[in-house]
Amino acid sequence: MSSASNSFRRAINRPLSGIVAAIILIAAPLVPARATPVDLMLSLVIDESGSVSGTEFGLQLNGYKAAFLDSAIQNAISSTANGIAVNVVLFASTPGIATTTSKTLNFVHLTDAASITAFANDLGSVTRPGLSNGSNTGIADAINFAVSTFGASGFTSDNYVLDVSGDGEENVAGSQFDTGPNGGAAKVREARDAALAAGFTINGLPIIDDFVNLETYFTNNVIGGTESFLEVATFASFETAVISKIGQEITIVPEPSVIFLLGAGLLLIGLRQHPAKTHLRTP
Repeated sequence: MSSASNSFRRAINRPLSGIVAAIILIAAPLVPARATPVDLMLSLVIDESGSVSGTEFGLQLNGYKAAFLDSAIQNAISSTANGIAVNVVLFASTPGIATTTSKTLNFVHLTDAASITAFANDLGSVTRPGLSNGSNTGIADAINFAVSTFGASGFTSDNYVLDVSGDGEENVAGSQFDTGPNGGAAKVREARDAALAAGFTINGLPIIDDFVNLETYFTNNVIGGTESFLEVATFASFETAVISKIGQEITIVPEPSVIFLLGAGLLLIGLRQHPAKTHLRTP
């Protein structure tokens, strides 16, 4: 078993407060009746911009594949009451759902070793869109797009997580060199804050080969929400980092939260949260 697997933490369920329980009872009728309940809905948001070479893109996919083939992660998923639902978003200038030659990886239900292994193998055969998605780094649009995929997924959960990995700073919604309200970082924060207001947690995996300050950038602009955290990696250490990261995302149970409205009004819900505590890990 890898050292990353040994770092997994089992979460402790916490009782609902009276206020949260009341909100859930009010919101419950608005959740689609046919939605399948799962313990976690997880969106893997993966950078495939021009700064990511073909080899580096392969290292990312193989890292995620290894994570879902890891025995500790498979055991953790199999031991959940309802399984988890996972989709894969690739982003460059524009984002999109990842595809293989035969299927689209848009919220796959993982419940046992067979379904998890099949999903892992699909991750290893994802095709890269290339120039059809552009070559810049659109983190803000990727966050907004990933959030939008939850509404018609056919699943429901009280644990919505975006897992954002990348090797650069936003340069689509605004310039990465503009530190003002119209700059790239500000646009990423807007997307993050809207997602947090809708009840999402965003975790980050900055790949620091080209930008040594990317850890700070992700901390300040990308991650946030209940139990949010970073795993910092290089492309060479990506597999180890992502195994640890996915393991924690599966086993962390956040503070009880509202059943969210995932539809046209998703980004208009509630009060704005500020980023929660950050656990920093180095390669």
